[in-house]
Amino acid sequence: MKNFSVETAQAAVFDKYGAFFAFSNNQFNEQKKEGVIYEGLASGMVAPVGADIFKELEKIQQEKIAFELANNSLKIIIWDSLANYECQITSNCDDAVEALEQYGINREMIAKEWPAYFQHCVENDYF
Repeated sequence: MKNFSVETAQAAVFDKYGAFFAFSNNQFNEQKKEGVIYEGLASGMVAPVGADIFKELEKIQQEKIAFELANNSLKIIIWDSLANYECQITSNCDDAVEALEQYGINREMIAKEWPAYFQHCVENDYF
């Protein structure tokens, strides 16, 4: 599957706003800049107060979706998500369905691919 480099784009946004991840006071103190007031945003992300990071991160997510839809077939995108969530092990594709909603891919489209994907997993012992 041809993927969009989310990590590179996100790193540029973090650099632009002076954001970083800190999971302890020690990590925070090592990375903070003197005189800057920080706020915790989510999942350990810290940024200067007022940094509008989430708008740009959402834009990156939309660019990723557009790139993947333009460069991969629906089958490849669906199979990639089914594999990512190990749906063949759980026999449940709900996580893949939820993840693919933002791609405009619905449960019915995934259900059409499921038998072939599951058979592929059986034949290749992906359990």
